[in-house]
Amino acid sequence: MKTLGEIAKYVDGKLEGDPRIEISSIVHPALVRGPGDLALVLSANVLDLLKRDKVTSAIAPAELASLDVPNYILVSRPRLALARLLELFERPVYSAEGIHPSAVIDPTAKIGENVSVGPHCWVGPNSTIGMGTRLICNVSLGADVEIGEKALLHPGVSVGDRCKIGNRVIIQPGACGPRSAKNAPNTNSEISRPSTIRSTATVPSAAVAEIPRLRISAGRTNSPSRAGSARIAMNPTDEMASSGPTGIVTPRGASR
Repeated sequence: MKTLGEIAKYVDGKLEGDPRIEISSIVHPALVRGPGDLALVLSANVLDLLKRDKVTSAIAPAELASLDVPNYILVSRPRLALARLLELFERPVYSAEGIHPSAVIDPTAKIGENVSVGPHCWVGPNSTIGMGTRLICNVSLGADVEIGEKALLHPGVSVGDRCKIGNRVIIQPGACGPRSAKNAPNTNSEISRPSTIRSTATVPSAAVAEIPRLRISAGRTNSPSRAGSARIAMNPTDEMASSGPTGIVTPRGASR
């Protein structure tokens, strides 16, 4: 829990009211259930909802000047404040410290400091895992895989031989299937060898990378398309563009 005073300081906002009020969650004004909820107001369209008795604390754009609640925080950049609130109230994925007894790690693999390797994980020969990276459970890394620092691999992820994954990459559950896309149904997805996922990228469930030397640029989120999984199928050495419409995978230089 955070106090209103701590929240106002973190989001660089102006507080009107009691700074000692403890906040446990950030919610839409219509979902406020008690004094521990902070109502998030991004526009004047929801001001009428603040008149409900249950709303005692809110955060809103500074342009609204004042709110009809006992305690409120005004911020000049509400979208930035939202990002900071998400960071402040983040609930990290649970992972136990160290290496689980059921994990199998090849003697030639190199494991960095503060790495968490969960139950039933496999780390192949000559693979490297950077400092602070977490493998939740049932994660399989092939031979010569390189994973950067503070990456997060969710359950069921399988990474093929000689793949490179950058720093702070998040790979969602089942995002990388262990089977070949050419010889098996697309029930799982695959990051095949050798692919590169650069730092801060996010790979969701059902993403498929099936060609050699694929590169996913920094900050890219590859989202599933409406028709199903978003398939990354480009010419060798093509690089996924770091910007573009959500759910559309576009080789660099191609028309969108």
